[in-house]
Amino acid sequence: MQKACNRYICLFIFIITAANTRAQSPQAISYQAVIRSSSGEIMKNRSIATRISILKDQPSGEIIFSETHKTVTNENGLLVIEIGRGVNVSGKLADIQWGKGKYYIQSETDVNGGTQYGLSITSQILSVPYALHSQTADRLINPPTETDPIFGKSVANGIQQADTAKWNRKQNTIIVSNGLIMKDDTLSLLFSEKDPMFSASVAAGITHKDTTKWNQKQEKLKLGTGLIWQNDSLSESDPFFEQSVAAGITSKDTAKWNAKQQALKAGSGISINGNTISATSGGGGFTHYIGEYYDGGLIFYLWKDTLGKEHGLIMDIKDLSISQAYSNVASTLIGSTAQHLGDGLKNSNAIVAQSGHISSAALLCLNSTNGGKSDWYLPSIDELSLIWHSRFILNKRLETLSGANVFPLDVYYCSSTEYSQNYVMYCEFFAGRLTNYYKSYLGRVRAVRNF
Repeated sequence: MQKACNRYICLFIFIITAANTRAQSPQAISYQAVIRSSSGEIMKNRSIATRISILKDQPSGEIIFSETHKTVTNENGLLVIEIGRGVNVSGKLADIQWGKGKYYIQSETDVNGGTQYGLSITSQILSVPYALHSQTADRLINPPTETDPIFGKSVANGIQQADTAKWNRKQNTIIVSNGLIMKDDTLSLLFSEKDPMFSASVAAGITHKDTTKWNQKQEKLKLGTGLIWQNDSLSESDPFFEQSVAAGITSKDTAKWNAKQQALKAGSGISINGNTISATSGGGGFTHYIGEYYDGGLIFYLWKDTLGKEHGLIMDIKDLSISQAYSNVASTLIGSTAQHLGDGLKNSNAIVAQSGHISSAALLCLNSTNGGKSDWYLPSIDELSLIWHSRFILNKRLETLSGANVFPLDVYYCSSTEYSQNYVMYCEFFAGRLTNYYKSYLGRVRAVRNF
């Protein structure tokens, strides 16, 4: 156990905060610790077991509260726990009288996540959170003297805590009997319908919600031409209507039409939105356009599938690097999985999956969260070529965006398409020339994604 202590150094920082709720004392203290090895290395993403104790009066005093925690340090080696919400060993945090005496926090840690608590640090709690200390304010130790003569003569002056406790208990002991229901603080009369004719009728299913809807509907009604409203009745006064086919339409007919409408499916060039059927430019038009800022980047290509659904390719508005090699594995063939001409996502996944891979242009793209998106990838050579063909429109749009990088001349952008064992495809942006060059060449990187 002593050996485990020497291997690791724990820098403990405890910040005392507490959540305060009305009529309850707070139940938690925030506690943080940075875990390092003896060489100073941060122990990130490591399972840690900690035993926390609160001691009274002195560092070696009586343990009045103790609990254990199991958690994992984060990327910075930071351990965060809430004292009061662990596995209880002894005592209650809520019973501690913070205003009486001195208190110390003792932390014992097993860096292997077990129960061999080898590292012990004790620190005095120099200040108590207001929310913890304020639980004693629920009862006044030295209550003020009431000097208001009007209050002194009122019935309120005689009310004690015992009275309110009795009233609360009285309400809690109320038991409803036949014909009564209680909901929250409301007692209501309940009666049951015994008429078999009523129970069998449609009226038996009518609820308060139904009548509310009917009242609201009636209040919104406005009379039009040929309609008469008398009391709660609407009547038709148009003789032309009475002789038309519309006069014979019933609710059964409209129910059939609704069922038919629900079965409709949109085809090529047609969209259905609620009760509206619309043509989408004969099936050939697009909702989006080249150069549109959309979904985290600029659209540089659009197409439709066989069902007429619109798709597109989006590029990042900035370069992820101006000097990045295709991969640190520069002389080993990946093969057909990284040689797709038009599928940069498959190529990118194949590059990072190669044995010995550590860094690459593809990894930069796959890890990018630019534009609030996480599905970027390194474009294939055909996808890069599409960007070059729309370079004029894209540059015009990039010039208007803050933080964006326009495409300069005489630069080479790296694609994800492998050419051979030592070579990869690049796009030269001066004349749009597609070429191959060494995998170790440091080129520019621009991520893309699709929708």
